[in-house]
Amino acid sequence: MNFTFKPLAMAAVLAIGSLALPAWAINVIDLTTSGSSGSVTVGGKTGTFVQSFDQSTGTGVLNPFLRLQATGTEIGFNTDAGSVPFDDKAGIWTHALLFSDMVLDPTGKYRFFLDINQTSANPLLTLNDLRFYRSDSAVLTTNVGLTELWNMDGGAQGDTSVELNYSLNPGSGGGDMYFTLDASALTGGTGKYLYMYTSFGNANGSNDGFEEWATKTATAPVPEPGTYALMLAGLGVVGFMAKRRRAQG
Repeated sequence: MNFTFKPLAMAAVLAIGSLALPAWAINVIDLTTSGSSGSVTVGGKTGTFVQSFDQSTGTGVLNPFLRLQATGTEIGFNTDAGSVPFDDKAGIWTHALLFSDMVLDPTGKYRFFLDINQTSANPLLTLNDLRFYRSDSAVLTTNVGLTELWNMDGGAQGDTSVELNYSLNPGSGGGDMYFTLDASALTGGTGKYLYMYTSFGNANGSNDGFEEWATKTATAPVPEPGTYALMLAGLGVVGFMAKRRRAQG
């Protein structure tokens, strides 16, 4: 499958057949109830979607690598490209991933966490597309040298979508879903980069804050500015209490 990643308007993106959101999914994985799950197998490699409720996806716990946001439908992929493609949100939370930085979970699989943000009045969101690619470049703007590793629509089940429910675990930083994939599906090599392409919005559209994908990596994640502020405030309180004790002593 060939396509070009460039900063395009949504209308132009949807005109590209290989990137268009599916008109309707044939296979629907329903994660709208607590603890629900479902799997798809592509090329003998199984990916499993699980409604999660107890895993923080906040910076400092995991490594966020893709944030995207748009009203209605939204698509994006992680990259170090200077110009933000599609609906990606620019910043340190959208970046390329080296295969050498990826770590396996206790079951021997790769695990990715998704944090969604919807309004309480309309908490449902549809995940329409999830694909993984390998590339030599950290700055992905074209399909040159791109190798597809796994595509959730490529199995015998056909077109697949995942229904998500924000009301089960509301609030930014709470994991709404985690996805595990057989380690043999994501093969890299020295200096190779892993890319995730994902899309949301058909039939339940995005209507609030950003969606964020994260994973555990061998390198420590970079804390968000708010985290730094809390850390500094905590250090200030500790310093004040220590000074007070010395003064009273």
